[in-house]
Amino acid sequence: MFAGPVERPVLLVCTRESVSRPWDLWSQRWLEGTGITGRGYAVQAVAAATDAEGLMMALQGEDRCDLVRLPHALLDAGRGRE
Repeated sequence: MFAGPVERPVLLVCTRESVSRPWDLWSQRWLEGTGITGRGYAVQAVAAATDAEGLMMALQGEDRCDLVRLPHALLDAGRGRE
């Protein structure tokens, strides 16, 4: 799924088991960090929205869900490397 601010979009590869580290579309590099660690359940749906503090992701499983924030500092990590 594509996510993040319009001026700095990222790609997140989502499977039932994991969500990848963000791929910065402008610098064409994986951003630093490990991505979103396993949640202990199969992810069935993912949604994302950008807010003042970063990228908020909602991961939905059959019996539970999680909200995960990727801070702007992480999303800006690819700047200046082009």
